[in-house]
Amino acid sequence: MTLIRSLAAAATLTVACGAAFADDYTLVLAPATPSASTSSFAAAVNGIFIDNYSFTPAAFDGHVAVSFAALTPSVAFFVAELNGQQFSFFPGPMPMNFDIEADVSAGMPLLLTIFGAALDDTGAFADGRYSVDVVASVPEPSTTALLLAGLGVAAWAARRRPVRVEG
Repeated sequence: MTLIRSLAAAATLTVACGAAFADDYTLVLAPATPSASTSSFAAAVNGIFIDNYSFTPAAFDGHVAVSFAALTPSVAFFVAELNGQQFSFFPGPMPMNFDIEADVSAGMPLLLTIFGAALDDTGAFADGRYSVDVVASVPEPSTTALLLAGLGVAAWAARRRPVRVEG
């Protein structure tokens, strides 16, 4: 039944691609710990959807983990994009849950796009809901300091090594 439902979703997606709608949202990443900010939200969808999320603060530098969860069995995810890095999902047993991770460089806004569909067993558009949890972590200054100290020790050890001249 899952295969039939997945094929019906693909067929509906192909035929009704023009019927997809896009919604844009701006969400706040709230500090959860000194080194991590989080945001959780749920979205109501019907049929094919493309949802675009931007987050404030606008510029972020660090590691981002995103978890998608279908709250209703009608929701299927096809593609998600996090700051230009694309993740494709092969339709599987419902409900679908996915985790993606990406590194985001400084000065770039954090952007998330989700493409999917909410369909019933016959492939017709249906109401659905999904949730997304975002955790954005920034390395603590002590981690960066330890990394730099280690590189300094390695450079010092390489410089102290005697140079052998053969001849």
